[in-house]
Amino acid sequence: SDEWDAQGLSGTDKYLGEFETSSTAITASCEASCAAIQSDCSFACLGNSECELECLEAEDSCLNNCSSVRTLSNMDSILGSTTTAQYVGLLEQRQISVNGITYNSDGSLDSQVYGETNPDAVDEVVRTLSDNKIDWLLPTEAAAFGTETNKTIHHVGWYYDLPANGERSIKDVDIISGKLIFTSSTPSDTPCAGGGSSSIWVVEACSGGRTAFAFIDLNGDGLINELDYINIGTPANPIWVPPSSIWVPGITPAPTIVEVPDGLDRLYFPKPGGGGGGGDDLGQLGTSGYGMPILYWRELDWQ
Repeated sequence: SDEWDAQGLSGTDKYLGEFETSSTAITASCEASCAAIQSDCSFACLGNSECELECLEAEDSCLNNCSSVRTLSNMDSILGSTTTAQYVGLLEQRQISVNGITYNSDGSLDSQVYGETNPDAVDEVVRTLSDNKIDWLLPTEAAAFGTETNKTIHHVGWYYDLPANGERSIKDVDIISGKLIFTSSTPSDTPCAGGGSSSIWVVEACSGGRTAFAFIDLNGDGLINELDYINIGTPANPIWVPPSSIWVPGITPAPTIVEVPDGLDRLYFPKPGGGGGGGDDLGQLGTSGYGMPILYWRELDWQ
């Protein structure tokens, strides 16, 4: 966004328009381009299996982007071409699983129930996002992109549609070590009742996808290790990934981030307590250390 702002093309008033319907013609063209690029990539591997696997993974990411094409307002005037503008949009991330997690007393995983959303039935309710790869289009690349023969989808940002009924994100966000931390809240289903529930999210700031490594101490054992991952595969063919969000009670504001020397840093947040009002107790989550930024300094004139 800063790169586009420098060109006098503010992302705020140019890209956040109404999504138009997907173009099946552009999607088909994009998929054909992905296949052509993968073919050239595999040919250049000269039989190297690791190289060919990387080509297949790149094609899979390319195809995922093709299926979520959305044209954006004013992109045709920015790029000077209606056709080229149809290949530029926002990367879509999707929720791929919601799980209820139960732990043994030693912090090891006892059970994991796909689709479980009742926090009273499990220790934690977590959600996991996709990790679709983003392919940024910068202003300096726009002209060359317009002349490419095999165009694939390029991005000027990302988005994720919160799936729960009434779920919204209206609190401040934080960026720590390339991770975006934000809170989403869902009001109570009962019209006359107050409160609701929230989720604290940690995603990659530049793509909106799930993080590559665990960031939250999910089982509360004071460590961030293999026990803080969940399985989105099957018992026979597990795929262990870090969750993207964790359920917390009440309508929770943005968490406060505190550095803890010689230990995990903490995310603190108020939660409903025994008195019935909001914020009577203080919830906390351990996070991987990031180090607090320098807040002030003093220059010394050394002689």
